[in-house]
Amino acid sequence: EAIKALYAEEGFYLADVGVELKTDDVGVEAVFNIDEGEDVRVKRITIIGNSLISDSELLGVMSTKQKGIFSFLTGSGKLNEFILENDLNAITGKYFDNGFIKAQIVDHAVLLSEDKKWFYVTIALSEGEQYAFGSLEVKGDILTTKEDLASKVKMKAGEVFNRSRLSSGIEAIAEVYGDRGYAYVDIRPSTKIDPDKKIVDIALDIKKNELVYIEKIDITGNTRTRDKVIRRELEIEEGGLFSSSEIKRSRNNLKRLGFFDDVNISRLQAGVPDRLNLNVDVKERPTGSISMGLGYSSVDKLIGTASISQSNFMGTGIKLDISGTVSASSSKYLIGFTEPWLFDRPISAGFDVYDTDKEYLDFTLFKQGFDVRFGFPITERYTRGYVTYKLEDVLITDVDDDASTYIQEQEGETIESSVKITVKRDTRDDAFFPKEGSVVSGSLELAGGPLGGTSWFVKYEADAVKYFSLPLDTTFSARGSLGRVQSYGGRDVPIYEKYFLGGINTIRGFETRSIGPKDPDTDDVLGGTTMMIANLEFLFPLMPKQNVRGLLFVDAGNSYDGPIDFSRIRSSAGFGIRWFSPLGPLRLELGFNLDPEEGESSQQWDFAIGTIF
Repeated sequence: EAIKALYAEEGFYLADVGVELKTDDVGVEAVFNIDEGEDVRVKRITIIGNSLISDSELLGVMSTKQKGIFSFLTGSGKLNEFILENDLNAITGKYFDNGFIKAQIVDHAVLLSEDKKWFYVTIALSEGEQYAFGSLEVKGDILTTKEDLASKVKMKAGEVFNRSRLSSGIEAIAEVYGDRGYAYVDIRPSTKIDPDKKIVDIALDIKKNELVYIEKIDITGNTRTRDKVIRRELEIEEGGLFSSSEIKRSRNNLKRLGFFDDVNISRLQAGVPDRLNLNVDVKERPTGSISMGLGYSSVDKLIGTASISQSNFMGTGIKLDISGTVSASSSKYLIGFTEPWLFDRPISAGFDVYDTDKEYLDFTLFKQGFDVRFGFPITERYTRGYVTYKLEDVLITDVDDDASTYIQEQEGETIESSVKITVKRDTRDDAFFPKEGSVVSGSLELAGGPLGGTSWFVKYEADAVKYFSLPLDTTFSARGSLGRVQSYGGRDVPIYEKYFLGGINTIRGFETRSIGPKDPDTDDVLGGTTMMIANLEFLFPLMPKQNVRGLLFVDAGNSYDGPIDFSRIRSSAGFGIRWFSPLGPLRLELGFNLDPEEGESSQQWDFAIGTIF
C-alpha cells in the first residue's frame, strides 16, 4: 500500500504491486513485483455553478492543475486526493473572502478516461448571496482600548465581508496580547447575520488568561552551529516574559545569518499553566565550500574560480574567505576574516587583503590593498554602525592613445587612504530570499587629508530597499540609491571612484558602464560625481521545488557631473529568471532601453552564473 501510494503521488495511479513470500530455514524473503502502468494526469478541471467568480480565478487558487506544455518542468497535472480536498477548501475560502458566506461545494467527482490516461475533475458549487461587513464589537478583557483593538480588523462598515481580513485582524489582536505576555489569549468571534440587509455583524469576546513566562529554550537541528551562536541572536530569554513579536524577530535574526534553510520556533506546554517552553528548530544549509570551477557573465565573459570559504567556521559564526577569480578581462584575489561577535559581544571585526586587476575599454586598473572593519549596534534592534579603514595602491595603465584627455590624465599611480562610516538598518526576514522587511543604509567616506595618500575626496551614499510579500508566493521590491563624490584640497576625484552606470547590477538594458557624462569629442564615458538609481522588481515562482523564480523589472536613473537632473533620466524594463543553482546564483535577464539614443542598442541580455564580482 505504501508503494502504491508513492506511485500515486507521482501520477501512476494504475501501478499494481504484488508480493511473493518465499520461506526457507533462515526466514522469509519478500519479493515485490511492480507493474508501474501508465502515467495518469489531469486533463481538465470543470467548475459548475459559478457565475459571480470566474473559472480562472477559482483555478488560480487550486494547487491541482491541468497538464500543460511545461508539465515536465512544473509537475502540473498530478492528482493527489489530499491536495484536492485542500483545493475545495481554498475555493470556498475564495468565496468567503468575497462576501459569499454561504457558498459551499455541492459535490465533486474524479473520472478516469476509457483509455486510462487522463483524469477529469468536476466540481459543483453553490455561490449563495453576497454579504457586506456590518459592525464590530470588542468585549471582554480589554488590554488597550476597544477602538485600538477594533482597528486591527481592516474592514469598514459597508465593505464586502472578507473572512481572511477578519482572521488576520484576530491574529493582530492576539499579537497585541502576546507582546504583553498573554501567550494563551482566547479570542472567540461570533457572527450575527441579517439576511434582509445582507450584512454580517461580528463580536469578539477576549479572555486574556494568565501571564506566561519562558521556562526553557531548547535548540534542535543544529549539527554544526553551536548553541551559543543561535542563542545570542534570540531576543527572548529563559525566565523572561513571553512576547510574540520578540519570537518573530528572533526567527528573522536567525534567518538573516544565512546559516539556515529554515527556522521554526514552537511553543511547548510546561508543567504549570503560567510557563511554557520554546523549541528553536533549525535546518542547516551548507555554509562552506572548497571549489574550483568556471562561470560566465556577459560582462567578464569566461570566469575561472578557485575558493575556500566558510561563513560559519567550526560552527562559531566566523567567516573566512580565500578566493581567486580570473576572467578574460579581470582577476581578483582575496583573503578575508570576520568575527561577528568579538569577545562574545555584538561587535564585529574583520579584515580583507586583496589584489585586483580589471581591464576596461580605455585603460587597465590595478589595485592592491587591505581594509580593517568594525561593526557595533546603534539601537537594540536592527540598526548597526560600521567603521572601515582602507589603504590601496592604485595603478592606471595601458591608456588608449585616442582616449579622452581626462582619462589620459588619470594614468599613473595613486595611494588611497580612507575611512568609511556606515549606518545600516536591516529588518529582512531572510538573508537570501527576503519576502518582507527592508534594508536602509547611509555612508560617508573620507579619503586623503589627515589620512594621507594622494586621493582626496568625500563620498556620500544612501541606499534603501523595501520588500513586500504578496499572495501566491510572490514578492515586490522597490529600491532607491543616491550617491555623490566630491574632491577637496584642489585635487580631482579619481576616475575609479566616479559613478558609471549600466549593466546587471545598476540599470539593465544598457551595456555595463555606458551611462554617465561623456567626452563630446571622443564619446568616452567619463563617470559622474552624482548618481541616482531606482529599481522595481516583481518576483514570482516558476518552479518552486527547483527554486526557480521569474522576474519583471523597471529600472531608472543616471550619473551626472553635477546635481541630479530628472529631465535626463535613463530608463529600462524587462524580464528574467533567477535560480540559485548548484553552481551558484544564476541570473538571466533581458532589459529593453525605453528611449535609446544614437549608437545605443534597444535591448541588452545579461547573464551570469557561478562566482561573479
